[in-house]
Amino acid sequence: MRPPAIAERFRGGAELHALVLPGDAVARFRGAPCCVWIAAADGSDWRCARLVVAEPGAEVTLAFPAFTNSAEALFHVFVTEDAGEASLASLPGALVLLLSSVRPPISLRTQLDAVAALPPVPRRAAWLVESGKIVADGRIGSIRLASDLGTYWRDHHGAHASGWVHLYGKPIRSLGLAIGADVTPLELHPRADVVRHYPECGDVLPVGFKGYVPGEPGLPLEFEVETEQGRARHPVPIPSRFRHLPERPGPMTPAFHRFMALVNEGGLSVLEIGGRVVGPEAEDWRPAMAGASSYAGLDVHPSPHVQIIGDAHALTRQVLPGSQDAIWSSEVLEHLAQPWLAAAEINRALKPGGITYHRAPHTWPVHEAPADYWRFSDEGLRILFGPAFGFEVLASDLVEPVHVLPTRRDGPWSEMPVFPGYGHAGVLARKVAELPPPSGLEAVLREHLPDAAQLYTPTDRAAREQEQQDWIAAAGAPA
Repeated sequence: MRPPAIAERFRGGAELHALVLPGDAVARFRGAPCCVWIAAADGSDWRCARLVVAEPGAEVTLAFPAFTNSAEALFHVFVTEDAGEASLASLPGALVLLLSSVRPPISLRTQLDAVAALPPVPRRAAWLVESGKIVADGRIGSIRLASDLGTYWRDHHGAHASGWVHLYGKPIRSLGLAIGADVTPLELHPRADVVRHYPECGDVLPVGFKGYVPGEPGLPLEFEVETEQGRARHPVPIPSRFRHLPERPGPMTPAFHRFMALVNEGGLSVLEIGGRVVGPEAEDWRPAMAGASSYAGLDVHPSPHVQIIGDAHALTRQVLPGSQDAIWSSEVLEHLAQPWLAAAEINRALKPGGITYHRAPHTWPVHEAPADYWRFSDEGLRILFGPAFGFEVLASDLVEPVHVLPTRRDGPWSEMPVFPGYGHAGVLARKVAELPPPSGLEAVLREHLPDAAQLYTPTDRAAREQEQQDWIAAAGAPA
């Protein structure tokens, strides 16, 4: 420890528990914490306060657990650099040596009548004084805290957490989630289940909590805990499991790789619904199915990748019923006005035992508007390509976990990011039964479908790239 900035003796009143320091005594520590030590002349008892000096020249009033001294007993006061919580277990040796120095006592006001003493237990803790005000509920090191999180997320607007907290024998009066000056009181409930796993908790039950606190980015997330001894803040420990990111998934689902293997190993004929390569992330999957006996693309607009122009809602108007070995689509079903009609037509177009695979978005922004109508879970796809439509589901999956950050942060909205959505869902199915020709309601719905060619922009990625090249060539041509 460096030599203290102040080392003085003074006489205290009986049951000393408050002291006034002149502003110039701590002026050099402005903006940085320092430690104020009050020790009995013989070193048998002492107190320590961490002090943040905000305004130079202002008096600072300290309150602390009362000494059991008689009137006019001698004490020492030392002001040092911040010793840190780890140094509070005993009076530092450098200060013990200074206790033996004989200096005439100085006069310090004690204000014993005007200021109440802090709780007596634990006596040898530190408490905090900021901007010249006593923060009796800001003591450091007086509470041993254990916690675990069940859910957690944070962004530049604030943080959400749930879990349990335990204080080892000290009942919790209140608990808040804090970021800087923002504090959200939490509703608490007993967690007896924690004791079964951590019997060292003792007789006082841990408490469960859940809540969201707004706050500026860069500030720590803390618990604000109140017990019978006052309040204290503790950092919220973030378990390492929340920092482990999942492996980055591939562009297609496991079910699709199984579909491609069946195509390549069986030399199947393939029909792709939505054959245009439209978006910047779209891929031409023909090379991946090079083992197919034939490969054709169907779409409502012509394109270099499209061999059949038509609407999937009326697929058997473009291909013969029972003529296809394998039919598949990626990111198409959400754009079909009535995808259940397309599922029925896919059954009719497939040979008995033919296979079909479809990938569609589950949690994904609106795209290709306004013709973006649906979102699908794996269970939804299992309905479309299940027994009711003449299929046997071979596999389905949800892939690419995503988390939604809502603009609302109250109630269940604050929990939305901890429950994952999925970028896409996929299903692989086999035709096991024939569907009859369209009739009844299905036939009526087919007749009232809008003209698909009018719903979707006719350009694809290749056309846009060609337009860009033509524009560059024209711009570079001599006038």
